[in-house]
Amino acid sequence: MSWRIVDSCDGHRIGYRAIVDEDGETICNPSPMGDEQARLIISAQIMFRALDALLANRFNHSFQNQGVTTMRLTKYIREAFVRAAMNDVPQIDYNEQAKALAEKTLLEIMPASIKKLLKDKEAEQWINREYICFPGRLQILYGHASRGDSSIIKIKKPEAWTELVKLSELAETQRVRREELRRKLEACAESVTTRAALVELLPEFEKYLPADEKAAIKTLPAVANVVADFTAAGWPKGKKPARKAA
Repeated sequence: MSWRIVDSCDGHRIGYRAIVDEDGETICNPSPMGDEQARLIISAQIMFRALDALLANRFNHSFQNQGVTTMRLTKYIREAFVRAAMNDVPQIDYNEQAKALAEKTLLEIMPASIKKLLKDKEAEQWINREYICFPGRLQILYGHASRGDSSIIKIKKPEAWTELVKLSELAETQRVRREELRRKLEACAESVTTRAALVELLPEFEKYLPADEKAAIKTLPAVANVVADFTAAGWPKGKKPARKAA
């Protein structure tokens, strides 16, 4: 499973970042963190994948020296295989639908004087924002609302809230179904140790596997900047930052 940084989340103007997986599910909720801190969280995952691939590569070479040419499946290859297949499964972004509905509803219940101010880009930055609660696992919205009214949509527009509940239920059904598909595919990938065996087990999914060892190496995540990212985040503790050249 691959993670990515979302810097367009609600609250991004005040330094909020979120980390989500390839399905858009939140791994780390929006919170105040710089780009360096967000990259640090993701770097650990990349480092372990690269290490696993490196060890497997050496293992494969030992097989080749013995005259064995079959490509063995590493943890990274298995994860990339599952991720590529899951990316081909269509999904609906219910979070975007919920956000659009909520923003539309907030405008409907907002006083006319506030609506007018929102059209002024300079004035808009001075208008209060609140975290608006959504039902279920839907992502929260950081939008314009009266102070302290996190449930304002549920109170002022119950019919809109009912629609949000439906979207939440649809999102949860989709999430559970995708997770079931992912687990089944992961189980298949874990049940064999070589590319050939996995292709024999799931011939329809061969296109999601690297053609050979060279192709697998090309898909390894870039790790060149990992040390620089760790250093920028203050690693290791107690080490004085390097002086910049004059």
